Amino acid sequence: MGDEVLPLNSSEALRYTGAPLRLNGARTSKDAAVTFPSYDRHQVFAPTSLNLRCLFHDSAIFDSRGSWRRAGFSVEGKGAKSDIMVASHPSAQGYLFKKYNVEISPGRQLKNYRCRIEGAQKLREFIGARHLTRITVPEKYLYKLPPESCHDEEFCYVLIVERLTLLDSSQTKQLYRQIDTETLKQLCTVLRVFSGLGSGARNVPFTNGGQIAFVDTERWDETKEAPLRHLSPYLSKEKQELAEKILRK
Repeated sequence: MGDEVLPLNSSEALRYTGAPLRLNGARTSKDAAVTFPSYDRHQVFAPTSLNLRCLFHDSAIFDSRGSWRRAGFSVEGKGAKSDIMVASHPSAQGYLFKKYNVEISPGRQLKNYRCRIEGAQKLREFIGARHLTRITVPEKYLYKLPPESCHDEEFCYVLIVERLTLLDSSQTKQLYRQIDTETLKQLCTVLRVFSGLGSGARNVPFTNGGQIAFVDTERWDETKEAPLRHLSPYLSKEKQELAEKILRK
């Protein structure tokens, strides 16, 4: 019996195919050209092609970030501000794995994973229907560990996420300062419908292809009074006024 991957999305988003970005006003050669690993955004997102049964041979690796590292994974960030662990593995280029540790109840874990997947699906459908070429969202799948690899069936789920080539926070903030009118219009078009997805540069970063990526989608059905509040400081006064006008429509 094969690995059980539970896909909750089917539609494809339109994708920007421009050249890698070169930031304006860069002070050093390191800042001038933005380069990233070889992962191609256009490659097929196919978790079932991975040897997931071998990769997750023992659910004990999810006990902590240290357990993941000892199992050969690279764990993203220090995790001080988040309960969810994010990791990658050399054998799974182009993928990220997200998992709560055992301190979070299984019911809360599964509900959160499903919200993230549903939010990505809803946003992807919206992007396609509105032909928003400047906005993107990673594909997400829910993977259920095989019985022999899982000591507690309730904790047997892992979120598999398409890994985009994202700019870091400082580069993203710089691009928000330089944002063009069309990209801002498309961003506000999304936030007018999905205001719960409004956040800061870390959660709504730019990709190296010039798109804005919504990487955290679990709050897709929530409502925020000011979805651009954390990004407004990086926008010019003119762009702030335009954004407010679009969001009020």
